[in-house]
Amino acid sequence: MAIRTATGKGKPTSWRWQERYMQDGADGLFRDAPQGHAFAAALPE
Repeated sequence: MAIRTATGKGKPTSWRWQERYMQDGADGLFRDAPQGHAFAAALPE
């Protein structure tokens, strides 16, 4: 709860951070997390 209050982020984000910390320690929090796949931009016709 303190993390959410301090950062203003939601539950899913804080859960991801907690999972990364449990897996990789503090180093896991300092590297970029994998990003989701973005939709490809539509090509002009």
